[in-house]
Amino acid sequence: MPPQVKYTNVKVYGRDTCPRTMDVRARLERMGVDHEYVEITRDPSGAAFVRERAAGRETTPVLDISGDILVDPDDVTLNNKLQQKGLRR
Repeated sequence: MPPQVKYTNVKVYGRDTCPRTMDVRARLERMGVDHEYVEITRDPSGAAFVRERAAGRETTPVLDISGDILVDPDDVTLNNKLQQKGLRR
């Protein structure tokens, strides 16, 4: 089993009611990647961040991985970005 990577410079912006947000968070947790979660229905600045990056919409999830922004990434894109940042082997 690979060692768990602890990385706190990952933020997930989403909604508790969004299945895709919950899937992404569960994937990160299974990989041992620590992340901060911003629930945009309770955080106006988080919602504004999402709208700025998602063409004015509140598309979720939006991930900030060490400054690289992913809007509703598919699993391959997410895995590739994590690997690029050294968070996945």
